Amino acid sequence: SSNEPNATDMPSSINLHDFHQIFINAVRSTGGKNAYRTLVIQAPSTSLDLANYFTPDGIPGMPVDKVPNKIIIEYHWYSPPNFCLLTGDASWGKEWRYWGANFHSTDDLTHNSTPDTEEAWMEGTMKLANTLFVAKNIPVLIGEYGVENHAVGIVGNPTDSILSLNSRAHFFRYLVQKARANGVSSFLWAGVINRGTGKIDDKRALDSLRVGAGY
Repeated sequence: SSNEPNATDMPSSINLHDFHQIFINAVRSTGGKNAYRTLVIQAPSTSLDLANYFTPDGIPGMPVDKVPNKIIIEYHWYSPPNFCLLTGDASWGKEWRYWGANFHSTDDLTHNSTPDTEEAWMEGTMKLANTLFVAKNIPVLIGEYGVENHAVGIVGNPTDSILSLNSRAHFFRYLVQKARANGVSSFLWAGVINRGTGKIDDKRALDSLRVGAGY
């Protein structure tokens, strides 16, 4: 229906809800497989924190579809942003090169993740997605997630470079594992498969995703 719609409060979420409703009605009206195919609508700002506006008990709540059980809620996961998005220190925070309780650098302390953004927080957030939607028989997917390769910016310290790569792999494995445990499907944005050549660019990440998925 949309990609990363900028809705941050109730009025803008109501507008987004109305847009989703127009989308659903338009697709269904064209007939063929569109009359019953599964449709994906995104949470406000593709944020799980704002998805409560679209819960069955929220305001404005879920849009209406005449076909039962054919709507999927989508959100994106680039949290914590210091680890997932930053490739250098920003005015609002440090780049985190290491994520996870057991993956802290002992000599690059300012670039470690903080405990309140690590495994317990991720697991709790996945459980929230389950509580808000999955437990109410509304499918949920993480349509994008990803992490920058911070190791490329670590110079002269191979131990920390390896630690950073291992923490990135751990993040991928843990996210997929906890998402699946709570009934949430997750889709990596990019970086594993080279779409130009069809070859694997990041075997470490692929192996981590497979382990997290139970393969």
